[in-house]
Amino acid sequence: MFFLIVVSLVFVAISWWVARLGNAVGYLGVAFFGLGLVVVVIKLLPQSSSA
Repeated sequence: MFFLIVVSLVFVAISWWVARLGNAVGYLGVAFFGLGLVVVVIKLLPQSSSA
């Protein structure tokens, strides 16, 4: 789980950097990989993955 958090944070940082350089596609990357962070946090909640 820690690996997913780190990878998502790295991609969010790279996408943010691309967006700050003036490329609007970077914001799409921030949104997409930021959503990945939200999913990881939800999976860390107790009983979030039990049926």
